[in-house]
Order: sequence, then C-alpha cells, then structure tokens
Amino acid sequence: MHVLLYGEAGLIVYREHLHEMHVQQFAVCSLEQEVAALNQEINDWHSNAFYLEKMAREELLMGLPHERVYIVPRREQNDTA
Repeated sequence: MHVLLYGEAGLIVYREHLHEMHVQQFAVCSLEQEVAALNQEINDWHSNAFYLEKMAREELLMGLPHERVYIVPRREQNDTA
C-alpha cells in the first residue's frame, strides 16, 4: 500500500497511524500470550493429575473421602480485631 503524504499534516497523520499500529501490535502480542497461557491451562486440565487435584482442592473446596475440608472465611481489610 502506497500513500502519498503531502505537507506537515500528512506527516502528522502518518505518525498517528504508526503509533496506532504499534499499540495494536502490542495488544495482539498480549492476547497471543494470554491464549498461550489458556492453552497451557487446558493442557494441564487434560494431562496433569497434580493440577487437577490442586484445582479441586483450592477452587472447588474438595477433598479426598477420608479427609475433612475446613473453610476459613477470609477477613476483609476493613475488619478490625
């Protein structure tokens, strides 16, 4: 794509578009990293028994049949005592 830039206004528009392109490239890179992390998490769910147990215990508050699970409520920062 060839664009002819005339005068100072054309250069300003060019720089604005160049900046916007860099911003978009950074956003794409960030999203690609997020997708890679999510794909790794999906892979862990399918293939890693330790990860499954960790998530079951921490996120789902589950335990093994011979274990007792105690839930301790977290204090909010406004609480005093």
